[in-house]
Amino acid sequence: MDVTVSIVTYNSAEHIGRCVDSILCQKGVRFEVFVIDNFSSDDTLRKLEVYGSHVQVIRNPQNIGFGRAHNQSLARAKGRFFHALNPDAWLVSDDTHRELVQSMEESPDAGLMTTHIEGQQQPPVELLYPGERHLRDPLGPLPGEIAWVLGANMFARKSCLDVVRGFDESFFLYSEETDLCLRLRKAGYEIECASHLCVGHVGGASESGSASRGVWVRKMAGLYLFYSKHYTPRDFKRLLRRDYNRSRFRLWLASLGLTHSPANENMDKYTAIRDTSRECLSRIHS
Repeated sequence: MDVTVSIVTYNSAEHIGRCVDSILCQKGVRFEVFVIDNFSSDDTLRKLEVYGSHVQVIRNPQNIGFGRAHNQSLARAKGRFFHALNPDAWLVSDDTHRELVQSMEESPDAGLMTTHIEGQQQPPVELLYPGERHLRDPLGPLPGEIAWVLGANMFARKSCLDVVRGFDESFFLYSEETDLCLRLRKAGYEIECASHLCVGHVGGASESGSASRGVWVRKMAGLYLFYSKHYTPRDFKRLLRRDYNRSRFRLWLASLGLTHSPANENMDKYTAIRDTSRECLSRIHS
């Protein structure tokens, strides 16, 4: 078995068919497909029935989070490579997996690889970790130049994921890919990008219909967990204070209408940042 594909779904019926179809038409590799359903309330499971034994469906009685769900398929995976792919993503070419395997075999130091993401405004790779440029206590030398990649499309050696014990299940939805990439680099592996390959991605499906403030609360909770785990206590505290002060200033500007974004959007975002950073600071001082 060359590739284990892991797809975590939650109300993903609109996109799941294109995602699975793009995997099943791959040439030149042997693969198995796991779809982990995090208690979806739409007809995602019904749409998966047409694939029969070609797709192994794991049904969870509740939404257990992105990383924990992927770990369920990682524990069952037989492939040498593990592809964590979002349900709103798809493989553009029927040679994508074969070329990803080849790229990984040509890059012995790589533990995880991504590709160009079609239609994605945000770059698929980052060269710094969140808040890293403001650290007083640097992370130190790490292998490779890429810091982390978007979680929608992560192609990794299963042996490397086993070394770091997969995703940290303390992260529910946000920043788990950032944490995984940093732990892989700390274990001596590089993060790389096969920019000549392409994966399509709609984006935002996991939070469709969610309130803006709720999304930002979850984003900041994941980010602050990453800070607390990987940065020194004094840097963690400094970053929290920075976010708290900046969010208060941004809220003041929004109240005066001195921003380029819609007022409600800014208020939701910066209220969430202010409240989450303040809560973290209060726990530190208690």
